[in-house]
Amino acid sequence: MVDKVRPLKIENSVDGTQDDFVQTETDPAEDYIAAKGMAFENNDSQRVFGDSGTIKFEDQDVNNNSTIFSLFDLRNALTNFFSSVGIAASNVRDAIVEVKAERKSGVVESTSFTGNPKTYDVIFSTPHSSVNYKININGVDGRAWSYSNKTVNGFTIDTNADKELDGEVSWSTKLVGE
Repeated sequence: MVDKVRPLKIENSVDGTQDDFVQTETDPAEDYIAAKGMAFENNDSQRVFGDSGTIKFEDQDVNNNSTIFSLFDLRNALTNFFSSVGIAASNVRDAIVEVKAERKSGVVESTSFTGNPKTYDVIFSTPHSSVNYKININGVDGRAWSYSNKTVNGFTIDTNADKELDGEVSWSTKLVGE
């Protein structure tokens, strides 16, 4: 059980006096606030606290089993997970970017298709790691959609018709094996 603070007291760092006013905001350049821990959403089973200079997070499940971890623990767990699924990255941010890069999607307005038959070149903002990805195309118009010119950088959506489109076209890609 975590003790609740009522009312909030803010200590003056110069002379040690305390303000009992209900503060609506603090100024990090002027105010120092110390707390043993913080609970969220009036829930004592989820809190953030300091332990020997390390910020730690606590969460309890329905059986009151407590899990405590630091950001360092989280980084290591994510790095191990990414490594176990074959993503080698020097840091967690790079691994997350790599995972996101293996799934792509977009919507193309009907007026963006040109030529006869109508086509549109999809160009990815970041390339896939290989051309071994699936492509799904769905459009408002009843067409026999297909694709061509598949590379790590994109592909061409083929409408297989000369007629103008009436609605937008959605596409998505997913690396095979993900």
